[in-house]
Amino acid sequence: MTQPTYSPAPDTAREAFSPQAVREHRARAGLTREQVAAQLGKSFNSIVLWESGGAVPGTAVLTRLAALLGCRVGDLFLPIEPE
Repeated sequence: MTQPTYSPAPDTAREAFSPQAVREHRARAGLTREQVAAQLGKSFNSIVLWESGGAVPGTAVLTRLAALLGCRVGDLFLPIEPE
């Protein structure tokens, strides 16, 4: 079994990355977490972490994830409000 590969979510990334958007786009695509993990070559735990905000996928994975979910990479992020 492969170990999950993910980037810890720094505070600034949590403000922009939207775990809820990943969940919603995955549901719209009719895919399970297991299917997403298999298609991306990632572990189920990685997908759970992305969807719970515990980690943010790397840039290359985000591109593949968006393509799999039928959305743009930007659709997986929320705008950051200026301070």
